[in-house]
Amino acid sequence: MLVRALLIPSLLLCASVQAQPLQDPTRPPSWMQPSASVEKRSPNAGVLQSILINGQSRIAVVSGEKYRESDPLMGSTISTITRDRVRLSDGRELVLFPKLGKSL
Repeated sequence: MLVRALLIPSLLLCASVQAQPLQDPTRPPSWMQPSASVEKRSPNAGVLQSILINGQSRIAVVSGEKYRESDPLMGSTISTITRDRVRLSDGRELVLFPKLGKSL
C-alpha cells in the first residue's frame, strides 16, 4: 500500500517534468551567428573575404574574385580599399569584420 501511495505521485511528477533540449557542443556561440541583415542580403551582394595590401598595391577578394580600386563591382565602382573595408562610388561599403562594429 505504501509503495502504491508513493508510486502514483512519483509518476505524476515525472510526467510533468519536461526534458530540456540538448545543446550542440560544436555549435558556434550566438554572437558568431549571422545577423538578420546578413541573411537578408540580396543575391547580387558581394561578400568581402579578404584584403591584401602590399605597398601601393591593394586587392580585395569579394565572393572569390579579386578586385582593385576603380574596378566595377555590384553595379558600381570601387573607390577605395582600406585595410578593413571596400568603399564603392555609390556610397555602399563592404566591411571585412562587420561583427566587430568598429574600424581597425
